[in-house]
Amino acid sequence: MLAFGLVVGLAFGLVVGLRLVLVLVLVLGLGLGFTLALGREPGTSLGARAIISSDALYGLALGLTAGLVVGLRLGLMAGLGYGLAAGLAFGTQASPRYVAFLVCSHRRLPFRLGLFLDWAVTAGLMRYSGPAYQYRHRELQQWLRQHPHPPPQPRPHTHP
Repeated sequence: MLAFGLVVGLAFGLVVGLRLVLVLVLVLGLGLGFTLALGREPGTSLGARAIISSDALYGLALGLTAGLVVGLRLGLMAGLGYGLAAGLAFGTQASPRYVAFLVCSHRRLPFRLGLFLDWAVTAGLMRYSGPAYQYRHRELQQWLRQHPHPPPQPRPHTHP
């Protein structure tokens, strides 16, 4: 009876202990890794693209970690479902709004809006003003307001 208890205790302790150590190492490793990777110097400001991408990475890390913890305990499908729900619910704020904004403004704005706005700032057409973009030249803003649609393209002449 003592030998049976010893074997069961060792097997159970080994399985539970290894799972616990694996979960703790992965949770701490992912948390520390993403914290160091997403860390920045105090007093520096992030651009709009950096905020959205770091927000998405944070949600991904939180979802992976929560999914791993639940998945090891309850199974793969439960872990995937819980990880996805936790990552979307608690991990992200800006990136789902940005994706919804892009979907709603389909064909009215450039799909890679962040790159376009960065280009417009570098080209001197727009500037950052806190969390918003502003036109640098009032005349450009007025011209764009008066001409909301692009001019028609000339048709090529075909000779019979």
